[in-house]
Amino acid sequence: MVKQASDSPYPSKQISEPVDAPVAKRGWLNTFASLAVVNYRWYWISGVTAGMTLQMRQIARGWLVYGLSGSPLDLALVMASFGAPMTLLSLVGGAVADRLPKRTLIFATNLGSGVSSLLVGLLVLQGTVDLWHLLVIGFLDGTLMSFNMPSRQGMIPALVGRDLIMNASALSMGAMNASRVVAPALAGVLIPVIRIEGVFFVMAALNVLAALTILMVTVSGTQRGDKTEDWRLGREVLRGVNYVVSDRTLLSVMALAFVAVLLGMGYFVLMPAFVVEALDGGSGVLGLLLSMSGVGAVAGSIALASLGNPRRKGALFLGAALVMSLSVLAFTLTRDLFLASAMMLVVGFATSVFMSTNIAILQLLSSPEMYGRVMSISMMNWGLMPLGVIPVSIAAERIGTPDALALAAALLVGAAVVFTLLNGTVRRLEV
Repeated sequence: MVKQASDSPYPSKQISEPVDAPVAKRGWLNTFASLAVVNYRWYWISGVTAGMTLQMRQIARGWLVYGLSGSPLDLALVMASFGAPMTLLSLVGGAVADRLPKRTLIFATNLGSGVSSLLVGLLVLQGTVDLWHLLVIGFLDGTLMSFNMPSRQGMIPALVGRDLIMNASALSMGAMNASRVVAPALAGVLIPVIRIEGVFFVMAALNVLAALTILMVTVSGTQRGDKTEDWRLGREVLRGVNYVVSDRTLLSVMALAFVAVLLGMGYFVLMPAFVVEALDGGSGVLGLLLSMSGVGAVAGSIALASLGNPRRKGALFLGAALVMSLSVLAFTLTRDLFLASAMMLVVGFATSVFMSTNIAILQLLSSPEMYGRVMSISMMNWGLMPLGVIPVSIAAERIGTPDALALAAALLVGAAVVFTLLNGTVRRLEV
């Protein structure tokens, strides 16, 4: 049974099927079915490269900030500078992505991210970098991301057929997850060799490569029929919000993702402080833990992609949320590096399945002319994450980072259990 966004007053158009889109089949031999589509393959390569820069930026910037001040609160503030524009401007980015060619927006924003990484590297090289520089550049990066991510995520249905959306979403998440295996460890190794500034220079080059490879895709990713003459930004943004609010299923899926990101992802932002306080480690331990999370995430992406097009996506989504919340709690309670690494594998696996299923459900329930706006509203969760981490970081200043993260994780476990028991709409969702 295919469940469209039937509660919405807006009509749902059928997805235009690419002529070379294969049919999704279940099984390990069909795990990489979407990569048979040439345009998707170039899109995926660009995603891997962009993901490398994103993950390297997390560890390099986090280690830089913590080295400058030694404050968990400063870590959260720099992340908030990145998240604030993602929250404030993502709706605008989604509306623009539904109007302009998504491929062009991805190219321009990746190129801009390369320039910002180059600027940070030069500031560090000259010995003039300060916290306010990172706050300003973080805001710039967040602004670029608010246009990049709705375009990148909303482009998938234009590259593959409807039957492959789950597979393509899992592989796209896998592209980012694969970078989580290599990039943190690479950054951790490179920091003492080429220093922080060298890592930022590497990130700049990778951003340029991500921009160039997306140009190999031969479709714009935006429907021509949506380019009406009477187009007003404010009205289109409001249409996107009304579209989501008017559909109970879309709203419910986004609500759980919001709670999960707000309460469950703080460990990622405060990981440098956790490594020092709970495990007495350095940049190498930080890179190891993030890489272990990446290994688990890649495994989760591959496992999900091998399922083809499972019907009970709602139950899969909720199950992944429960496993993710419990494993994050277990991680925050451990003080042993081996156990922490094992928990990171589980966290990565469950988070990958949770986020990939979330994206696929939103795309399958949305009409094509709303892809960018729906994904931009979903992306606001990630923009709000650093803002949500600020209370956790304040608590970390008082009671320690490990205990503060454990408290947030316990709240997430409770929220996931209550949501699963009470929300039958999502639990029974088949799409």
